Amino acid sequence: MSDQVKNDLPKILTEPYRAGLSGLIWEALQKALANLDLVQNPAQYSVAVPADPAHGDYTTNAALILFTQPEAKEKFQSPFELAEKLAEALKKELAEQAEKIEAVKPGFVNISLKNDSLISQL
Repeated sequence: MSDQVKNDLPKILTEPYRAGLSGLIWEALQKALANLDLVQNPAQYSVAVPADPAHGDYTTNAALILFTQPEAKEKFQSPFELAEKLAEALKKELAEQAEKIEAVKPGFVNISLKNDSLISQL
């Protein structure tokens, strides 16, 4: 496969394939949050495809949303610190699928998947 095709792969994935990957990310996020002992309300936060591809294949605002809870404020100094811990937990959950997982200010977690993970959804 050419490098150009690999670079364009996230752009050419259709919605059903993205939905499958989003489910995988969502499941990993729930496990990571449980490992951090945080009360979860999935209706409040999201896993989404970022508008800017430089921000990865997926992003979540879970740390920003969950930091509003008193339990989170007792454990973490800021939404960014929570995002860092969440990114560490997601790295364990998505070790086989993720190329890069990083916390970014003010409290997002960006996830870039390995091309093999993207290709396996085709």
